[in-house]
Amino acid sequence: MSRRYSRTVHFAPTDTHIDGATPSPTLTSSTLSSPELSSPLALPHLTLPTSSTSCVVQPWSPVSPTNASFIRTSPPRPNAQPMPLDIDEHLQIPPTNQLPRFTFDLMRDPQGMAINPPIPQAVLDRTAVEPPVAKMSVTIMSEAFQWTVDIKPGLPANENEKPKEYVTIKDVIYGLYKDLQTRLDDFDQQRMAPAVLEKAKLACQLRRERLKQLEKRDEPAGLKRVDLLAKNHRFKGLQLDPRNGNWVLRVEEI
Repeated sequence: MSRRYSRTVHFAPTDTHIDGATPSPTLTSSTLSSPELSSPLALPHLTLPTSSTSCVVQPWSPVSPTNASFIRTSPPRPNAQPMPLDIDEHLQIPPTNQLPRFTFDLMRDPQGMAINPPIPQAVLDRTAVEPPVAKMSVTIMSEAFQWTVDIKPGLPANENEKPKEYVTIKDVIYGLYKDLQTRLDDFDQQRMAPAVLEKAKLACQLRRERLKQLEKRDEPAGLKRVDLLAKNHRFKGLQLDPRNGNWVLRVEEI
């Protein structure tokens, strides 16, 4: 079985085309979806300020794994193999001959019409992975940058409800959406190749037009991280990077 979030973001100007452990010196030109994990992912890091956004429904706060008795916190035994993580089927990449359980437009608020069909609350509250974990690190890759989002448990909407001590499916979905809503400042844009920046600006224009058409509202101007994905902003699933235990966001064209 599989299933929440907060974010510490590390942006690195790098390429999406990866051969071995060293990134290519030039940017690739087409797809923005991540390469398959048969080749190691080179993830050089350049720290950016963490955005101070809160959850769409309620503020999200980290929960220490030491407070969760059922979450593994003890150091591993010598020569012990790490326990495998089984991600929930709703977050898995579906087989090629199988339709996804839902579609999720990463540019749209999950509380609205971004997810079709809607995911039942009982499913959203399930653990994102088994055994449960207190944090999931998800790498997002684009033509301009790649960065990591640390997703942690969120506070319950009901104050009488006990906070969960593990990441849920809902935390993952909302965590990715909130991170991709972060705006790109001038410094970020100055580090982008001119052609890649123009592509992101076009994606921003199309996003604003699409949201106005679908949601009947005017989206404020300005580039966001989701614009770095261009047309590839449909959630496809998460894939484990065996090198570091992080999850990699896979996306496809909307």
